[in-house]
Amino acid sequence: MKARFTILILFSTLNLFSQNRSNIWELCYFNTDPYPLCELHYQNGIMDTVSVFRKSSFYITDASICDTSGNLLFYTNGLIIENKNFDTLLNSNDFNPGEVTEVFYDFGAPTCQGAVIIPYPDSDSKYYIIYVSAEYLVANNTFEAQPLYLSYSVIDMELDAGNGGIIEDLKNIHLVDDTLTFGGLTAVKHANGKDWWVIAHRYYSDLYYKFLVTADGIEGPFQQHIGSKIKYDVFVQSTFSPDGSKFCFSNHGGWFDYMSFDRCTGEFSNSVTVESLDSLSILGNSFSPNGRFLYVSSSYNLYQYDTWSADIFANAIHIASWDNFEFFSIPVLFFMHQLAPDNRIYVGPYNGVPYIGIIDSPDSLGIACNFLQHSLKLPDHEYTHNIPSFA
Repeated sequence: MKARFTILILFSTLNLFSQNRSNIWELCYFNTDPYPLCELHYQNGIMDTVSVFRKSSFYITDASICDTSGNLLFYTNGLIIENKNFDTLLNSNDFNPGEVTEVFYDFGAPTCQGAVIIPYPDSDSKYYIIYVSAEYLVANNTFEAQPLYLSYSVIDMELDAGNGGIIEDLKNIHLVDDTLTFGGLTAVKHANGKDWWVIAHRYYSDLYYKFLVTADGIEGPFQQHIGSKIKYDVFVQSTFSPDGSKFCFSNHGGWFDYMSFDRCTGEFSNSVTVESLDSLSILGNSFSPNGRFLYVSSSYNLYQYDTWSADIFANAIHIASWDNFEFFSIPVLFFMHQLAPDNRIYVGPYNGVPYIGIIDSPDSLGIACNFLQHSLKLPDHEYTHNIPSFA
């Protein structure tokens, strides 16, 4: 009983830690100066909009991190990093060079999960930011943009009088040189509750690159062939369940991979590839807070899968179809998902509009999950094409 109680306390602490780290979300598709831009704040048990004057615009890549009390530290749109004062982070200029960086510099990177931020183990002041840019090339007889390497920098919040900065000799260091999928970076805590696993995917392959982040540095890459061969991946999303035991990788090609994950060894297993039920590209996925339900969406439809079912994928539940709601003739469709600190799942819009959908009770079976399309209205002049991703 004592051991069980200790384990429960540990997981409660980890969940609280995670929620505080993701308490503030930076949003907005364009910098609409002189108008303010939008943040979502988790305060007093709810997520609410706040208008701020910020330099950076967020196209698709969106990552931020708070301290353990829920105060914003820094954030990135994949091309620039800004501190809690909405100013350029010290030594962060040109932290992510590449052709895509140059083309999209004024808008933000066009990469789903193009950056992930994680705390440096055994440090109260340091953070890893791991990211991709991309180069234009001809691959498979198609002109496209793909990342040719995965990089990291280390940010120390003790620099610049507590506003933070990139450590000079720990900036833009390559973890692997290879052609990668156009984003899909994610991370999950090691079973020891201290270290982290970071996951990336090779392009036109079924190869996952895995890195173990410890207090002594980053180990890897470790490699594993499993799941589908990713061929077409303009939009991808990779997501772990809250307990880290389940993983989903969805991609624009029209299917998703679901598998188990061992947080001790970093090994995937039991992979299943599932085709889209509506012949449309799969754009987003998420897990419910208790890890039971997997939500997967195309731009027009949202589905729920019960991972506790003996036959998970034979019993998919259609939760909702696009309800024809438009904003100035722009359909408000479904895009990437993110589980929020309020234990609701937020579904970003596919186009730049001022609306976000919410799965209000994601631990509930079927339509009782209560998907509220375009229910969160952003302030005037504030349009979004994304929601942030968190480790």
